[in-house]
Amino acid sequence: MKLLHKVKKYKAGDWLILLCLILLAVIWIVPLVNSFFLSLKGNGLVNYQTVFTFQIKGQYFLPRMFLNSILVVGGSLAIILVFSSLAAYAFSKLKFRGRNFLFILILSFYSIPVISILLPISTIERFLNLKDTYFAMIIPMVAINLPLALMILKNFFDTIPDSFIEAATIDGSNTFTTFFYVLLPMVSPAVVNVLVVVFMLTWNDYTIPLMFNSVQSHYTLTMAPGFFNLALNKSDIGPLFASIIVIAIPTIIFYIFMQDKLKSGLTAGGIKE
Repeated sequence: MKLLHKVKKYKAGDWLILLCLILLAVIWIVPLVNSFFLSLKGNGLVNYQTVFTFQIKGQYFLPRMFLNSILVVGGSLAIILVFSSLAAYAFSKLKFRGRNFLFILILSFYSIPVISILLPISTIERFLNLKDTYFAMIIPMVAINLPLALMILKNFFDTIPDSFIEAATIDGSNTFTTFFYVLLPMVSPAVVNVLVVVFMLTWNDYTIPLMFNSVQSHYTLTMAPGFFNLALNKSDIGPLFASIIVIAIPTIIFYIFMQDKLKSGLTAGGIKE
């Protein structure tokens, strides 16, 4: 009877978890579905045609926004992955004075409200004449998301036994070859996690493109709804919500292709000798 009671209790817990997951899924899906139906309001699919074919000075504007987003997000991802992986390796496996203090100091920046550091960054960029350039958006995105990437990768590097480094050193590898050819392949699941998380954060960022860019030719996709709200008939909300759906599509496609690797990265445990 005790065993039967435990089985029933466990199944009840499963149902509760499933119910919570369904509730969370509904909370996330309903606004997206509602936005899709609103994007069809008025002229139906013609709203999407309006968004995609809208031109300024003979240039299609939405494809330009998409390209700008690719450049900004791609540049931010590349810089973050390179520097966070190198720094994570150094903080995890190299011994130097002040290592723990410096690591905690870097992570502490992640607890600072983003809005409080944007003004100093803007002042520095204006001094360096970077205002209204792609780098003006890439630099703050890197500064904001680098501590998170560093924390994820450093925690994964900590699970790798030092014996792998010792074996590579005996075989004649130096610090950089050990990192690139021995340790980096081992932490590839964590790299995928960082790639997905940082992509979502940077792709959907609205504040940074709005604050650090005022040139229309450098607008990113997240600025599309506000732009179309001003450029088109404000009473016609169809194109506005059509642009919102267009923004969401790349992140959905990206997650679908990366979800298996993301799951393996989340469930990956420490590497054994």
